[in-house]
This record gives sequence, structure tokens and C-alpha cells, in this order.
Amino acid sequence: MGMLRRMYERYRSHMILFLLLHPTFYFTIYLAMITDYRAEILVVLLVKTFDIATKIIIMTQVFDKREVSRELSQILHAPLHGVMPYMGMLLYTPLIFMGLT
Repeated sequence: MGMLRRMYERYRSHMILFLLLHPTFYFTIYLAMITDYRAEILVVLLVKTFDIATKIIIMTQVFDKREVSRELSQILHAPLHGVMPYMGMLLYTPLIFMGLT
């Protein structure tokens, strides 16, 4: 929940600052343009867009509306596995490689 709170503080102060914290999103847009919008890169861009949108939706539900279901509350308070921070690298790297080759 601490990471979500830190993201929300940046989102609340200025949305552009929140979006600047996602440099891989801009990198993916750049890759999409230089690869002539290949399907693999567009998949990565779609996943990144859904990721950012999901974060914004969860932050508004938790901090602004304060209407969180019991299930979502349990998920947010559950400890993350040690592999979770590396899941993005494991997911995006093969897709970017396929898009560039």
C-alpha cells in the first residue's frame, strides 16, 4: 500500500509528474514509431497503457472515493512476492525483442 500512496501523492500534486514516472511508456511510443507500428510493440504499448490506467483507477477508488471492496483491500494489503518487481522486465523484454527483429 505504501507504493500506491507514494504514486497517489505524485498524482495528486500534478498528473504530468505522475506520467513522467513512467519513462518506459514514452520509450514504447518511440519504439512504436521507429518500427512502423509493429504488432508486438503495439501490444507492449497497450499493456503499458492499461497498467497506467489501472493504477489511476485504483488510486481514485482507494484515496478519493474511499470505496474499496473487501477483496481489493485484501489484495492491496497482501505482501508482494520477491519476483514481482522483475515481472515487467520478464514480460516486456521478449515482446520488445520480437518487435525489433
